[in-house]
Amino acid sequence: IFGAHIISTDLAMALPLLQQNIEFNCPGKDNVRVLELDWKNNQVTSQKLSDDGVDYIVAADCLYEEEAVGPFVDTIRKLSGPKTVAWVAFERRTEAVANLFHAQLGLKQLRADRLSLRSLPAAYQSQLHVELWEIKRAPSSRSEERRVGKECRSR
Repeated sequence: IFGAHIISTDLAMALPLLQQNIEFNCPGKDNVRVLELDWKNNQVTSQKLSDDGVDYIVAADCLYEEEAVGPFVDTIRKLSGPKTVAWVAFERRTEAVANLFHAQLGLKQLRADRLSLRSLPAAYQSQLHVELWEIKRAPSSRSEERRVGKECRSR
């Protein structure tokens, strides 16, 4: 939290519980907002979010059915600026969902790097087929592509 402006989103039915969790875990913090975000109908909320300048997107366990993959990736793309970093964690329940996710990322000009879970403490390493991905917009120009390539190699 440390001075960041945080927007927590979920479907309308989950917002009261999300608000309760924020009040319990972040008492007195006025830098955390709760907004509805339904990927299948995200024009209004996405506009509110992107107007606020999204630096980071964190999504967990959002990919579990094929019908949601396209709208989910569309939402990441709409919220992403040139410097946005998204971290997406999901359990690989079916190959179809995982394959569709990767195909949609390419179609939306997003590049993804799978992050290793081995660097996490043992308590956070899952026996399930959990994957963690870092997603950014693909470079739009040759000079940006060279700059991003240098950054990736220096990691």
